[in-house]
Amino acid sequence: MEQSDWRKRYHVLWYLTYDDSKIDFSDDEIEKMSENMIGLLLDAFGHLTHTENTVTDSGKIYNLRDLPKQANLLVPLWVMDRLKESMRLFVDGMYFAVIMLCGSIVEFVEDGLFNAYIDKLPANERIASKSVIANLNKMNKHCILSDADCKLLREVRGFRDTHTHLKVLREDPVKLRSDALTSILHLFDFFDEKNMTSKYGEYLSYLFEYSRS
Repeated sequence: MEQSDWRKRYHVLWYLTYDDSKIDFSDDEIEKMSENMIGLLLDAFGHLTHTENTVTDSGKIYNLRDLPKQANLLVPLWVMDRLKESMRLFVDGMYFAVIMLCGSIVEFVEDGLFNAYIDKLPANERIASKSVIANLNKMNKHCILSDADCKLLREVRGFRDTHTHLKVLREDPVKLRSDALTSILHLFDFFDEKNMTSKYGEYLSYLFEYSRS
């Protein structure tokens, strides 16, 4: 089917009735709730929030299987938690959310790197661009960011526009899942302990000093 046809499909109007008024428990009632009741409520919510990318339990195991098995990462706390969230979202089949979240991680990294190495930039290039990609390219140009790492981060950031920009909306579930997984794998490669300690010592020092200020 042509991309324009997919765009038309995405604009079809649906009527959604959402009534969660029965889920109105006090904190005490929730604390005393049985595991069976909790399971029933969450199952009901799962049915309500089913989407075109929702996966079965066995599908979740397939997704889990494809995530990294072992890693030694050196990451800022905010990134660590967002990376964990992206992994959980991937297992649940929420691939759009994975791509958006990983793109935000790249923005966080770009901002930290730019500030950590600002003294290594020419005086006339020390004002950050509004474009994350432009700033990554600038740091690559001045040998702050390696070619390989710049490519990884640019690709992760680029997936956001590939899949979520209004002008390129399309239905390609295989590529969507693949790019969501690639986003996670690229970030694992970038934050690998050896990669970080061998190339980005000043960035690590910046994070340490910033966290103490």
